[in-house]
Amino acid sequence: MNTYFNYRDNDTQEEYKTHLKLCQQFFSSPWKYISKIIFDPFQNSYTICKNNFPYRVPYKNISHYVLWIHPKYMKYYKSSRIKSLICTYFDERSIIKCFRNEVSDQTIPEIPHYHIFVKNDFKIFQWNK
Repeated sequence: MNTYFNYRDNDTQEEYKTHLKLCQQFFSSPWKYISKIIFDPFQNSYTICKNNFPYRVPYKNISHYVLWIHPKYMKYYKSSRIKSLICTYFDERSIIKCFRNEVSDQTIPEIPHYHIFVKNDFKIFQWNK
C-alpha cells in the first residue's frame, strides 16, 4: 500500500490527535478553531498555508500546503477557480499533487480544504486575497 500523500507518520499523527483534542477543549470543535485562526475578521474568502501536520511524502524536497476556503464563499469556488488559484500561488511546474480528501477521511468537513504538494525548489508567489 502506498502511504505517501494520504497518511501522516506516526509521530505527526499523534501530535495531530492531541491538537484536535485541544481544539475541542478550548474552541469546542476543530472547525471553530480553524475559523478563528485561519480566517481573519475581514472574512477573507480563502487562505493557503503550510500544513502544520503534513502527510508523508516520498522526498524531503516536497512541502504540504492546505488551501482553506471559507464556507460562506464556497459556492463561488468551482474546480476551475480552485485550480487557477493554486496555479497562481504556486509555480505550476512545482505542483506534484492536489486533492480534496473524501468526506469519510476529512477531520474538518465543515471547512472546504484542499491538500497541495509542491517541490521546494520553485518559487512560491504571494498574492493578496
